[in-house]
Amino acid sequence: MSNKLKNKLEKEKEKETTGGFEDEEEEFNFSNENKQKTKINLNSELDLNTDKTLNSLVEIDSEENDNDNENWVYPEESEATDTIFYQAALDSQAQCAKYTGVRGFEASTGEWIKAKKTSCLIRYPLLGNEIDELQLGIAIAKSVWWLISPKGPMQLASQLRNLLFGFTFEGNSIDGATLARHAVNLSRISLGQDNDVANYIAKLDYRRAHRIGNSPLICWGVSRGAATTFNALALINKKNIQSKKNHKSIVTKTGLKLVVLESVFESIEGIFDIWGWGQTSKNLGIYLLEHYTSWRKNGISPIKLVDFFPTNVPILFVSSQKDKMIPLASTKALAEAVVKRRILANSNSEIVAPIYFLQLKNSSHNNYTIDDNEDQLAYLETVHSLYKKYDLPYLPQYAIHNENELPMCEIIFSTSTSISSTTLNTKPTGLFNILKSKL
Repeated sequence: MSNKLKNKLEKEKEKETTGGFEDEEEEFNFSNENKQKTKINLNSELDLNTDKTLNSLVEIDSEENDNDNENWVYPEESEATDTIFYQAALDSQAQCAKYTGVRGFEASTGEWIKAKKTSCLIRYPLLGNEIDELQLGIAIAKSVWWLISPKGPMQLASQLRNLLFGFTFEGNSIDGATLARHAVNLSRISLGQDNDVANYIAKLDYRRAHRIGNSPLICWGVSRGAATTFNALALINKKNIQSKKNHKSIVTKTGLKLVVLESVFESIEGIFDIWGWGQTSKNLGIYLLEHYTSWRKNGISPIKLVDFFPTNVPILFVSSQKDKMIPLASTKALAEAVVKRRILANSNSEIVAPIYFLQLKNSSHNNYTIDDNEDQLAYLETVHSLYKKYDLPYLPQYAIHNENELPMCEIIFSTSTSISSTTLNTKPTGLFNILKSKL
C-alpha cells in the first residue's frame, strides 16, 4: 500500500504541475484509591491556503488495509507487544480508531470501533476501562431518554462528531453503555495532572493483571494524552529514583520500548504565551480552568518533570506546522528540554536512548493520521521504521528507512558513533538550530 500511496501522490503532483516489575504491587497498584481522592501521592509507600492535493484525505482501500493488519512482522518475543493509548481531551477511546487501520479495535465497552479514515499505526491497543471524566451514552436500543437528560446535548454533539469522522460502533456494549456518544464531567478534567495520571496508572495496573511476563510495551499519547503519558512515566520514575529500595526502572519493569508523544505541550501557560495572550487573558484562562476543572496552575506539567522522565527509552515527538491548538513551538520547547536532560545524563555516564522529532506539514490538531496524504505516509513510514529498529511488530511496506532517512523526521539526540552526541540536524531543515545555539 505504501507504493500505491506514493504513486497517488506523484500522479496528483504531476497533474497539478501540468494543469491537470519487582515490588509491582507497591509501585503501581494505587490507581483506584487515588481516583477517589483525586490527588496522587507518589511519595507514599509506595494558514489554511494549503495545496489542495496535499490536503486531500486518504480514503484507504478496505481490502488492502485489511491486509495491512495481517502482514505484521513479529521480531522474536514481540508478538505480545502492548500499546497503551491515551486520548486527547474531550475524546473517548473511539479516537484510537484513527490509528488502528480499517480493522478497528475492541473497546472496553465490548464494542468494535472502526473509522473510515485511518492509518495502521497501532496493532492492538491496550485500553483498560474508559477514563473517569467521561459519562458514556446509553444504547438507543434500550432507551432514548438520554436525549432529554442534562448532558443530552453534549452526548448528541459527540455522536455527530463521531459520525463526521466515519466512526462505526458494532456489537453489543456492556451494560448498555456505548462509546457512540458521551458527555464530559468538566470537574474531572485535569489536562495531564492528577486525575489523568491516576487513570494512566490504572491502565498499567490493568496490563499487569492481564499479562503474563514482561512483554514489550509502547506508550502512545495524543495532546492531553501525550502530556499524561509523559507525566505518569516521569512520576513513576521519580518515585523509583527517590526510593530507598533498589527498585527496577520503569523501562525494565514494564518492558517499555518506545514512547510516542503526538502534539504534546510543555505547559498550559506556555500554550497561552505562544497563542499571544496578554496577561489579562492568561489570568482569565487560568481562573476558568481552575474554577471549572481539576487543572491547577501549581500542578504538574511535562516541563516541570523533564528531569524525572526516564532517559533510557526512545521518544518520538510528533507535531505539525498547521496545528493551531498545540502549536509546533510548544512541542519543540519540551523536546529541547528533554534533549538537554539526556545530554547531561550522557555526560554522567547514564544509559540514554535516542530522541526523534517528526514535523508534519499540513495536518490539523488531532487529525495527524488522516488530514494529508504526504503527512500520513511520513507518519506511517517513521513509526514502522522505528518499530523495526526496536524489535517491535511492524508492517514491512512502511518499515523501509533507517533512522537517518526518516521522512520529515530528525534525530535530535543520539549517542551513536555516527551521530553527534549532543544534538544534530540530520536534514537541512534547521529545525533545531535554536537548540544548538543554546548548548
